Amino acid sequence: MTDKNRNSHRIGKQRVEIALGGQQKKDYNQGFKSSGCKDHREFIMLLVERYNKGLLEG
Repeated sequence: MTDKNRNSHRIGKQRVEIALGGQQKKDYNQGFKSSGCKDHREFIMLLVERYNKGLLEG
């Protein structure tokens, strides 16, 4: 993975964490660990997919 990709992952993760706030940040990290996704981009895409299908609320 190039430095550019690594940095974009880090920035994307930070944006999500800022958007989520405290308790949800813990839930996000726990969900990421249990999802088995390789990286946060993949996990975020999974969340977006679930949200679009109506499986997640808010």
